Amino acid sequence: MSAVKGWCPSLFAPMASGDGHLLRVRPFSARISASQARRIAALAPAAIELTNRGNLQLRGLAEPQLEPVAQALLAAGLAWPDPAEEARRNLCAPPLPVEDRGWIAALEAMLRGASGLAAKFGITLDTPEQPGPESDIRVTLGDGALCRLASGGVVAPVTPATVAALVQNFAASGHKRMRDAVAEHGATALLAAAGMVPHPDPAPPGPPRALLGPLHNAFGMAPRFGVLAPRDLATLAELTEKHGDGWIRIAPTRSLLIAGVADRAAIAAGLPGDWVTTEDNPWRRVVACPGVHGCASGQAPTRQDAAILLAQGYRPPPGLLHLSGCAKGCAHPAAAAAVLVGQAGRYALIRQGRAGDPPLRQGMTLAEAAAELDQR
Repeated sequence: MSAVKGWCPSLFAPMASGDGHLLRVRPFSARISASQARRIAALAPAAIELTNRGNLQLRGLAEPQLEPVAQALLAAGLAWPDPAEEARRNLCAPPLPVEDRGWIAALEAMLRGASGLAAKFGITLDTPEQPGPESDIRVTLGDGALCRLASGGVVAPVTPATVAALVQNFAASGHKRMRDAVAEHGATALLAAAGMVPHPDPAPPGPPRALLGPLHNAFGMAPRFGVLAPRDLATLAELTEKHGDGWIRIAPTRSLLIAGVADRAAIAAGLPGDWVTTEDNPWRRVVACPGVHGCASGQAPTRQDAAILLAQGYRPPPGLLHLSGCAKGCAHPAAAAAVLVGQAGRYALIRQGRAGDPPLRQGMTLAEAAAELDQR
C-alpha cells in the first residue's frame, strides 16, 4: 500500500504526515459498534482524531502497518472492500437515530455505482434538528426530502432517483466540486436538469450544532481538539454497552454521542480525562491542527500553544479561534473569528478569515499573539 500526501486520505489511501501515516475510517450511518470501537482502539498506535465530517483518523502508523491495519478494519465491517468505491463513500449522516426512510442505503448505493467523482465530493444527509456540514449536495429530511447544492441558494423536493440523476449529470460535467458547477450553470438549472422543481430557499440550514452533555435519551461529549487516545475509545465502548444502545455515534462537530441512555450521570462519571460536555466550555471555541508535532507542513506547536493560551486565562471571542500550523488551514477550512497561522515557530494573525488569507500581523511570538488577540 502506497501512502498519499497532500489530499484527504481513506482507508486504502493513507496519507504521509509528520508523525508517520494516517488512515481515515468513515463510519457507516455515523456510528460504530462497541466491538468495532475496541478493534479500532487495539489497532491504533497513537492518537485517534475526529474530523469535521464525522470520520475517524488513526495517526502514527508505520509503513509496514498500513496494509494489515486496513485489512483488519475492513474485516471489522468499517469499509467497502473495493478501494475505488470506498474512496467515493463520502456520506455524512445524522449522528442521533432518525427514521431515514431508506435514504442512507439509497445514497450509499448511488455513490458505490458512481464514477467520475472527485475524491472530496461529498453528500450530507441531515434533518432540521441535526443540521450537517456543508457538502456538494445536501439532502434534508423533514415532512419530505429537500435538496440543496453548495453555494446554490435554492431548494427542491428530491427523491433518490433525482439525486442519482443530479450526481450523474455532475460527474459528466467534468467539475470537481459542486460550487464550481453552480458558479457556471446556476443551481436552478442543475436541479431542473435532474428532474427537480427548485424554488428560493426560505430557511437555509445553519452549521452543525454541538450535541453535548445530557440530551433526550442520549449523552454527548467531545475530547479536546477532537483527539482521543485508543484507551479512551475502549472506555466509551464499555460505557455504551453498560448504559447505552451499544453504539458510539460520531458527530460532525468533533464530538461523540451515546444514545439509549437512561443513566446520564453514569456516563459523565465514566468519561476518560478532561472531556468537554457543555457548549460554553472555552475549549469548544478553539480549533487546532497537530502542527509541527504531527504534520510535515506544520510550522508551530499549535495544540500545545492553544492549551497554553487557555491555561493562562485567554477566552476566545464569539466564534472560533483557529490555530493552524500552516496556511492550508486543514483543521478548519472555513472562516474563523481569529486565526493564528504558524510561521517558522511564530504566528501571523488573521481576523474574520481563513488561514490562507492575507494576515494583519506577522512574526509574532505566542505572547505577542495573545496580547493582540485581547485587543478585540
